[in-house]
Amino acid sequence: GRQRGTHALLVGTATASLANLAFYQRCGFRMDHIRPDYFAYIQPPISENGIPLRDMLVLRCALI
Repeated sequence: GRQRGTHALLVGTATASLANLAFYQRCGFRMDHIRPDYFAYIQPPISENGIPLRDMLVLRCALI
């Protein structure tokens, strides 16, 4: 953590992973950025919650 100069923890999940997004936000993570087409390599394409897996949402939690 802070001893090594780390100020935040990052996690990434698919934008279609609604349960994961809710869990991370309940834990204090906030949306940081999107990695477009991160899951494009998966063939054939898969989906979660009826949403095709395409982008990764990166969430950040500040270490206090």
